Amino acid sequence: MLKKTKNIFRHYRVAVILTALQVCCIYIGHAQQAKEFNFTHYSTSTGLLSNQVNAVVQDEEGYLWIGTTDGLQRYDGTRYKTFRNHPGDPGSLPSNPVQQLLVDNKKNLWVLMSDGKVGIFNRKKFTFREVPVKAEAEALATAHRKLVTDESGNVFFVLRGFPLTTFNEKTNDFSAGNNFLSPKPGWKIGDFVHRPGTSEYWMVIPGGGVAIFNRATGQLSHPGNNVEQSPVIKKFEKIYPYHIFFDKEGRCWYITWGDKGYPYASCYNPANDQVIVDRYAFSYLRTYYELQGFFQQRDGTLWIRGMGVFARWIEDGKRFEMVANGYRNERSIVYESINALIEDREKNIWVGTDNNGLYRFNPTGEFFVNLKHTSRITGRDGAGSVMSVIPTIWGTILVGTWGDGLYHLDKNLHYIPTAIKGIDDKGGLSAWCIAASRDSNILWVAAQPGLYAINQSTRSAKFYNPAILRNRTVRQVVEDKRGNLWLGMQSIGVFRWSAARAKNSFDEGMEKFTAVPEVQINKLLVDSKGLVWIATTTEGVYAIDPGTDKVVWHFSHKTGGDKNLPERGVSSVLEYNDSVMIIATGTRIIKFNRVTNRSTFVGRPGFISGYIAAMEKDNNGYLWLTTTNGLYRINLQKNIFVGFNRSDGINNEHFILAAAGKLPDGRLLFGSTNELLVFNPGNTSFSAPVPDVKITGFKLMNEALAVDSLLQLKDIELGYKQNSLVIEFSPLNFNSASLIRYRLEPLDEEWKTADKNNEAIYSYLPPGRYTFSILTLDEEGNETSRTKELHIVVKPPFWKTGWFLALIILL
Repeated sequence: MLKKTKNIFRHYRVAVILTALQVCCIYIGHAQQAKEFNFTHYSTSTGLLSNQVNAVVQDEEGYLWIGTTDGLQRYDGTRYKTFRNHPGDPGSLPSNPVQQLLVDNKKNLWVLMSDGKVGIFNRKKFTFREVPVKAEAEALATAHRKLVTDESGNVFFVLRGFPLTTFNEKTNDFSAGNNFLSPKPGWKIGDFVHRPGTSEYWMVIPGGGVAIFNRATGQLSHPGNNVEQSPVIKKFEKIYPYHIFFDKEGRCWYITWGDKGYPYASCYNPANDQVIVDRYAFSYLRTYYELQGFFQQRDGTLWIRGMGVFARWIEDGKRFEMVANGYRNERSIVYESINALIEDREKNIWVGTDNNGLYRFNPTGEFFVNLKHTSRITGRDGAGSVMSVIPTIWGTILVGTWGDGLYHLDKNLHYIPTAIKGIDDKGGLSAWCIAASRDSNILWVAAQPGLYAINQSTRSAKFYNPAILRNRTVRQVVEDKRGNLWLGMQSIGVFRWSAARAKNSFDEGMEKFTAVPEVQINKLLVDSKGLVWIATTTEGVYAIDPGTDKVVWHFSHKTGGDKNLPERGVSSVLEYNDSVMIIATGTRIIKFNRVTNRSTFVGRPGFISGYIAAMEKDNNGYLWLTTTNGLYRINLQKNIFVGFNRSDGINNEHFILAAAGKLPDGRLLFGSTNELLVFNPGNTSFSAPVPDVKITGFKLMNEALAVDSLLQLKDIELGYKQNSLVIEFSPLNFNSASLIRYRLEPLDEEWKTADKNNEAIYSYLPPGRYTFSILTLDEEGNETSRTKELHIVVKPPFWKTGWFLALIILL
């Protein structure tokens, strides 16, 4: 580490680094809570050449270019294309370790190698052209180096501690002789940057301080000769800044090394000569760290990176918020140093690390909130499943768990004391279901065993466990429009409680409801017409008229006709609107129209993964459905399913039967085996335009051909022995819910849906003329784009050609 640090910061002594290690290791600061994001991880196991990623850029087409210690790669969201050094091939990379990538305003992809060689990589022909650098051999071998570009498209090669060089396209070289600015003789530049929106070029000069060259006036200002009386010169007179960065507000961020042995981040506004941040330290990390650069998203969010540091700037608090570092689950990030940060066109942030590959996350697209509860007994994360949830008249949320008790959340989803008299906060209570009374004042809690009645006005609860219930678990409870309670039991069917019968005691009001057999009850629901729907484990679902106790409808596996179910059990039932009821078995969804008395299936077998757990309808008419393996949004009108899982930010997609709720503001809540999931369905819409699908590869007889050349042809002509081909394609995006379909006419009569490999394979095509097309559909099933068609001609063998047959006839 010391040797590496000495190479980077040549003006610091080893003794200073040792001091930094000692001071930072014993320093005790005010630790800040780290922010957890949901990352997608790319490593050597998924196709990366190396887990040390030094550079990442995205070109105008959408390809991601990744520079690693073992070569250069192009990633299209589906597959990697790899470029490395090949001895004897002058068009290959001169070596494998890539240090930096840069795309200039002429769309050139610049590649800086770790050995100091630099050049332009042709993204169409996949060839590297080296650009000579006229500089001291020592500078190229040992100096910290980087490529810099300005708003005019000039490209500079900065060798820290050596003269500045500029690229000249005509002479095809970097040289100090190409510079349009003339630093003082002997100046060895420490850092160099163009101040956006101005004609100023800032240089860090030997001994500290900043010099400014104004290209508009041709004047050079520096300490001792501040020609243009810039306040910046005085501000930095005794400072040696590095990694200078200008944000979108024109503020200058920079890093300095402190006298206490660790680096600081500072911010200065040259427009008004105001200090925004003065020497911000990450000493609360209590370990050695380095600051290596800044990065800003298009929305203005600023990030800082380095060794042991990855943090977001919080403007309101004037502080940096660390990103949680360390393995918690497969969605966490683990790193020693952050080498690269970029934002792609979908607002994803790509994070290159020094030892753990590449990560992707989207802070603006994280619409799922995962809430864990703490066991009041162990003090650790609760193990009890979240089984029930309901909003209160206090504007808060009650959450029922199995064995860990009731939990209370405020409107900002922060845990607060339950504070209900009669409810033991120490845990042990299993709250299977929570339902509100008609006047919303009483919350009925189905427990294990018995029943709680929470009076929200008095914040008190009473417990009931009538003997008729046999001390068994109450899984479900609802209050019908007559004020009667319906209780769905673990394995002994349904019971009903009537206030009219409970003249002397609560227990007197309880009776067995015999129209439903003694089976486990999965879900109870009272619809808008007053019918009570009872979903069972083995006998389907019943619709009961509570006024007459008659079974209005019974759906089961043995009923037949429109009331026939494909499975014995019903996991959930939901009233979609005045005429439509949704019935879910273990794996299928049925839409029942009460007006026409007809049932239809929603989707096909295999559309969902896992067993159905719960359902809710959002304010836009989408049906949300959870399973033991995911979350789905369903467009009932178009039969379109959009799935969400851990890659979308859900920590635990093993959801619990009947654990669902909806808040007055439209947010939905679903319980899983150890967490509560909360989200706003309106934020899950995919408003970003879906780009055209691009053909990224073409293999003929398993040999790759140049795609760009093929796309220029009117017809791709193939011999009769060259009739096996693979066409690779990608939408060049990473978040889209688009569906890709393709067809080779006239061979394919219908459109085919692409799998995760995004490739079309055709073996042994017969002679003929073919047209290959690709189209994309958005999450609503609307066609969004259609790719340029490929016209492919497979020539017949000569003995099947017309001229040969004519010759035979003539002979």
